[in-house]
Amino acid sequence: VYVLFGPAWCFSVNGISYVAILSSLARIRQPAQGHTEPHPSAVASLLEGLRYVAAHKLIRAIILLIAVVCLFGFSFATLMPAWAVSVLGGDAATNGLLQSFRGAGALISALVVASLGQRTRKGRLLLAGGFAFPLFLLLFSRVRWVPLSLLIMVGVGMALILVLNLANVLLQTLVEDRLRGRVMSIFSLTHFGLMPLGGLLAGIAAQHIGAPATIVASALVSLAYALFLTLRLPHLSRLP
Repeated sequence: VYVLFGPAWCFSVNGISYVAILSSLARIRQPAQGHTEPHPSAVASLLEGLRYVAAHKLIRAIILLIAVVCLFGFSFATLMPAWAVSVLGGDAATNGLLQSFRGAGALISALVVASLGQRTRKGRLLLAGGFAFPLFLLLFSRVRWVPLSLLIMVGVGMALILVLNLANVLLQTLVEDRLRGRVMSIFSLTHFGLMPLGGLLAGIAAQHIGAPATIVASALVSLAYALFLTLRLPHLSRLP
């Protein structure tokens, strides 16, 4: 779309894609609520959720994993347009292919997670994704051939969504019902709030040390935290 029609149409198509979601949400009819207890303020709810996360080691570790992945690991996405041109010698179409192949990997991973049975040790898969994601990034940082880069992007997308989706599933399983909404809000804040900040840091780093070194450094931070989790919280891998 970018190559054929320009960036404006990319934003237009993306905006139109939300119509189906908004239409579905508008059709939801929530049953009338009876008498409910008064709700605390948003700040009080957030603080209670933070205290709960801080007091539970496994929940805290999973939230921190998302923080590390989104702040450091996912920052590679910010560098993709420049990478496609400066490193791979391509153009906007090359960037589109990189993003598309990553999206294909993400779709495959999402379908795999959705098909997991109750007996699957999701904690073990979470750690596997935590290791696979930075390892794929390290491999990607060394490759200068477009076809191989595209294949690696499939692995990057699969590993990234494996971490994000399984972290979501495990948190919802571990957290008490009354605090699930607050903890998941912290999860969402960590996920979507740190990605732009990570992109900013990656851009600054790339100006000084170059895009390849930035991706390597980001991947090593993510890899170090995955190793830390494996050594310090071995029972995480046994979570169902």
